[in-house]
Amino acid sequence: MLRAFSSKLVSKSGKSLLNNASVSGVRFLHDDKVETPEEFNWRFINFFDNPEIDGWFIRKGLGELQREDVIPEPAIICAAFRACRRVNDLALAIRCMESIRVKCGPKRSEIWPYLMQECKSTMDELGIPTLEELGYDKPEFHRPDPDGWWPRSYSKMYNIRELTESPLIDRKAHYY
Repeated sequence: MLRAFSSKLVSKSGKSLLNNASVSGVRFLHDDKVETPEEFNWRFINFFDNPEIDGWFIRKGLGELQREDVIPEPAIICAAFRACRRVNDLALAIRCMESIRVKCGPKRSEIWPYLMQECKSTMDELGIPTLEELGYDKPEFHRPDPDGWWPRSYSKMYNIRELTESPLIDRKAHYY
């Protein structure tokens, strides 16, 4: 008797739950305004041109710029250089150049000279040397492992001679 009562109760309550589970509205996932490239440029230029900016905020802005899927315009790079100069942080300006140079990727031979040509006058005005003048255009101590994660195309891209065998790794030794 109890079994019959409980099965009827479950079947009737299940139907009422299904009837109440209807869609009550439509949810929009994005209500944000899409930013145009010009607005993007002005947002970062205004951010770096803030006279009250300090080193932490410059690093924050450069990190946000690095996370974007674009190579920044020369105007943004020059604004970042001026911000670095205002806080007297030459190392940060050089790190900014290095990160942008890496971000150019396989098209570096086309994009990087254009960026340096456009930013050269600002760099000369602020006393910021280029990576080539500092000797930072080629890695000093990098020795890629042929079996490692470093892709072979990077050796060509960064003018690193490829090693057929690394002298630092003994292939016959097993360290398990």
